[in-house]
Parts: sequence; C-alpha cells; structure tokens
Amino acid sequence: MRKTGSKNYALSMVALSLAIVNFHLSSAAFSQNTNIASLTNTYKQKQKQDFSRLKEPVDLPDLPAFPGNPKFVSGATDPYPDGIGHYQMSFLSQETGEHVMDWYKNAFSMYKWKVIFSGANSITAQHKDGHMCTIGVNSVIKKPYKSKILVYYRLQEAKK
Repeated sequence: MRKTGSKNYALSMVALSLAIVNFHLSSAAFSQNTNIASLTNTYKQKQKQDFSRLKEPVDLPDLPAFPGNPKFVSGATDPYPDGIGHYQMSFLSQETGEHVMDWYKNAFSMYKWKVIFSGANSITAQHKDGHMCTIGVNSVIKKPYKSKILVYYRLQEAKK
C-alpha cells in the first residue's frame, strides 16, 4: 500500500517524473543506460494498458495554463481509484524554452508550490495539497514553434 504522505513516496514520485521528462527530452541518453531503458519500457507498457488518451488539454487544479496559446500535441491520463490521478500533456510553444521555464517558476511561486528540483530544462514542484508537477522544456526546429513543453502532473484528491 502506498504511503502518499511519506518523504520516500514524494521522492519516488519526483524520480519518476524526472525519468518521464528525460525520456521525452533526450531519448538518446536512454539508450545508453540499461536501468533507465528498463524503466522506459515499463512506462510504455503501463501507458498502453492504463492510460487514456486526451483529445484536448485539461485544466489542472492549482496550476495555471501556459499563456500564448500553445498548440496541444498529445496527452494521457491515468486515474487511480485511491484518489491519485496522473496526467501527461505535451504542447508546442512559440516562446523560447527559457521564457517557458521562467514563466513556470513564477507560476509555481505565485500558486504556493514548493520547488523540489529546478534545472535548465525541467522543474518539479509539490503543492500544499499533495499535487506534484514536473515541467520539461526543450527546443524544437519546427517553425513557428521554438519549444516543446511536457507537463507531468500527479493529482492528489482531497481526503473526504
């Protein structure tokens, strides 16, 4: 049984979030690391089994949508009966990756998220209600777009 309030659980969710972001940002690095490749295969199998494809972006609690009308590319959701749901969405933006990262850093601060990890291409934060979110950004060469945004969000439903 998961202990969603434990520090180890939070750290494992951060690790999973980062693995998913890294998969999308640098697939070449995955092929060089057997352990991460194994995690990727597990993730792909789970995605085929449990994830439902999203046809359009969804509003995520306590996380504002990136402005500037980014183009929705794909998305998936994986709801669990115990109140935890996972969402993954990718977008193309006409803004630079640096601009996108700065915007999300400010948004996390304004919406009272605690930043757990911040790097050049990704940021992971936890909300006071238990939600966790990782944003990954990389550059693209697909005019008129300048960056691809990956949003990985773990929704923690309020206890009843």
